[in-house]
Amino acid sequence: MNFYRGDNRPPHDPVLSTRGFTAKPPAQTMSGDEARAFLQNMAGGPAEIGMVWRGQTPGGLIATAMTEEGAYSHLQHFYKITIPDEEITLRLLTRTKTLGANVQHSSALKTPAYFVLFNNGNYQAADLIGFCHGLVHTKEVTFLTAIPARYIAGFRQTAHTGRLGMPFVPFRRFGDLPRKGLA
Repeated sequence: MNFYRGDNRPPHDPVLSTRGFTAKPPAQTMSGDEARAFLQNMAGGPAEIGMVWRGQTPGGLIATAMTEEGAYSHLQHFYKITIPDEEITLRLLTRTKTLGANVQHSSALKTPAYFVLFNNGNYQAADLIGFCHGLVHTKEVTFLTAIPARYIAGFRQTAHTGRLGMPFVPFRRFGDLPRKGLA
């Protein structure tokens, strides 16, 4: 499953290339336990969560979209995040903020409901948790937890960030970078 994010941090940013997308300081990136508590304790149902989410946690969440058009492509760098389908589970979020039926990966873009996505096949054990604003046509997905660098697949820079169809340059993680002084 692909997600997209515009960001002014360059690919060689030390945090981005080692830890991935995290909350921007002074906000702290949430753990899986903190993310579950945040979702459960947020006032109202899924629609209210979607409306007030960013206002209550400025800089503490990682915004992405499931379509390129909704992911702030005007910023200096535009990233493609690819999480293998077998690594994430999608579940509807009910009005009482409990997990409902599974959402098939193939129908996620067409699902007109709010849903939670998480890894490890078990919500209680997940350390990657996101919330899809299902009613928004750009399918915004806000991650409460960090998006590990291993999922950043590629990027575009400056003049090419918003150009649909332009290929993404493969993202190089910190361990992939050439080391000075080595042949």
